[in-house]
Amino acid sequence: MIVGQILLGLTGLSISLYAWYVKQQRQRNPKYKALCDIGPNASCSRVLTSEYGTGFGLVGSLFGQNSMMNASNVYFGMIFYILQIIFGLIATPLFTKFALVTSTISCLGSIYLAYILAFVLQDLCLVCVASYAINAGLFWSNLRTIYSIIDADLRRDINRHKFGTTELCGDNASIVNYGVLTCASCRTFFRRNGFNTKEIAVCRFDGRCEIVKTTRKYCTACRLAKCLNVGMNPDLIRKEELTKIKRKPPATNFQESTEHITTTIVLNTVPQTSALDLVTHDSLLTSTDLLTISNIVHAFDTFSPVADIRRTIDTLHSSASNSQFDSQQTIQMLSSFSNCLLLFLSSTPDFKVLTTSEQRSLLQRNMFGLLSLGGMYLMRESGIFDTPENEMIVALLYDNDTIRQARLISKRLDDPILIKLMLVALAFSSNCLTQANHRNFDRDSLLHGTFRLFGSQNVYVELLWKYLNHQHDDYQAVQRFSKLIKLFLDTFKFSCEVYETNELYKKFIDIVTEEAEKSYPNVSRTLKTTRLFERLMRVYHDCMQIQQETDIYFTKQLALFLSSS
Repeated sequence: MIVGQILLGLTGLSISLYAWYVKQQRQRNPKYKALCDIGPNASCSRVLTSEYGTGFGLVGSLFGQNSMMNASNVYFGMIFYILQIIFGLIATPLFTKFALVTSTISCLGSIYLAYILAFVLQDLCLVCVASYAINAGLFWSNLRTIYSIIDADLRRDINRHKFGTTELCGDNASIVNYGVLTCASCRTFFRRNGFNTKEIAVCRFDGRCEIVKTTRKYCTACRLAKCLNVGMNPDLIRKEELTKIKRKPPATNFQESTEHITTTIVLNTVPQTSALDLVTHDSLLTSTDLLTISNIVHAFDTFSPVADIRRTIDTLHSSASNSQFDSQQTIQMLSSFSNCLLLFLSSTPDFKVLTTSEQRSLLQRNMFGLLSLGGMYLMRESGIFDTPENEMIVALLYDNDTIRQARLISKRLDDPILIKLMLVALAFSSNCLTQANHRNFDRDSLLHGTFRLFGSQNVYVELLWKYLNHQHDDYQAVQRFSKLIKLFLDTFKFSCEVYETNELYKKFIDIVTEEAEKSYPNVSRTLKTTRLFERLMRVYHDCMQIQQETDIYFTKQLALFLSSS
């Protein structure tokens, strides 16, 4: 439609230019005969030079013959067609409305001039008739464009606001499900969990979680409780679905073992997230996208040390001896973070297709960036920043001011799925090094081939954008994406500053990166209990010994100074 509008505008402009040429020639030479002058009652030149060919025969009577408004009809036509071309090139809703208004006015003018042509001048002007037809075509084209815009808006509003919003999470409701007006996501959630209340993990915030559209994925217990409170009835779940569950054949020992491990992982990971909760009828995410997101979330949760760290913290808090965190627990936590991210990255298909040397080069380049964002997220999910007592576990690496900054950054990591997608996209960046690193520079397999990473990264960035666009409208999605980029830059800057100013942290990060390269592809879940953990402990004891020797030296110097004075 837009292309047709532009073509009609160009045709109309060409006819207007020809009419202007005919009128100029007829005014110079009254005997001039144009190509469109085909008979006594079919003369374009006579019609164009008549009193109705200037100001439509009306402007002169209203504003005077010398008024600027009393211009040739040809000039009005040129301006009109140029505007139509511009409106067609800039296809915005506002310009489309202007195009319809101006084409409507032109059609009314065409009807008036057609009446003058037929009943007053009693002539047939081929140029005039052609311009009338073009004006009608432009009006029809603009009308169809407006109709398509209105139709699309109405369909979108019908799909999104068919019944208003649901009381459960505040999302746009689609239909009444199980006795309550709910969105598709909550319908799917309740169908899966309505009969499995005993398997739901207990809320770690005593059932005080707020269930809204952006937080409904975080706490299964509170979400299910709110489903029941607003009136969703488990008895209304289709009997066929319940029958399928009852008729499920008994699993083999291997299947039972696998399901037990998977269930344990899901129940022990706090907060719980499920990419399958994303399904809606108008989602931009395809079934393949949903499967990819589900695999990413499951892979991260499988290797996540959050449950172990939380158990360690809870054990220390509940211990009668009131034990305190020591260096071994801090180093073990850092080792588990590195192990989690390494196993998570190595489980992605895009990482597996790289050669072993390329995989090691990628780890060398991006391990610091992954630890910056992933480590901060894991600390948040482990509850390290929940209380001042928990923060003591990172006191070995961070001072009080650094812990405060880390706490502020961690509060912004509020979407687990978004962070996990960001980690995968970040893993395939060309470089996340903090400074020039000449170690093994000549053996970097990606030195002249980082373009190989762009395809993988683009896939995950596009998936991340689809997820954002699904969760929010276009404007909010752009805002969230911009904030996500700034969040990573702030996290990366924070880690770089700590890396430059904290010698112990710097050595830890260097060792973690080096061991990640050496351990791959023979990495396993026991990495944190082997060479990496031992090296980190040795570095810590060496630093502590140097610090003690330094303190003793300055103490002696101070004593000598005081005794001499």
